[in-house]
Amino acid sequence: MLNNFNLILSNPFTKPTREATSLNIFIFTLISALSACSAGHHPTLADLQAPDPESRLAAIQLAAQTENPETIPDLIANLDSDDPAVRLMAIGTLRKLTGQSYHYRFDAPPDQRDQATTAWAEAWKNEAIPHTHSGTTQP
Repeated sequence: MLNNFNLILSNPFTKPTREATSLNIFIFTLISALSACSAGHHPTLADLQAPDPESRLAAIQLAAQTENPETIPDLIANLDSDDPAVRLMAIGTLRKLTGQSYHYRFDAPPDQRDQATTAWAEAWKNEAIPHTHSGTTQP
């Protein structure tokens, strides 16, 4: 299973296999669980703008649980995070809320992430992002 995941990490344009997709879901769930265990702080949606990744991870998890479309701009901003776990959680939550990906990959090189993040920002600015999950996800 890890060989498929390594292939995807090395080539972001490779279509994920069922095993690799399952591994991504496992990693996403593990990160969610770990962020929920952070020290006694109860996250709020305002923590989406927190300086530390742990608070942002907990807030992203809260945004995913509440499915609040008002969090979309902050989730888009978190696609630029230096922390790959924050990027992974942000894109996972954005996909859950909108059904869109705009070809964003948390593990892509920075220039490719920047292009996809710009696409997200432009879509939000132009009110082209659905505010509820549409049931279809772009690649």
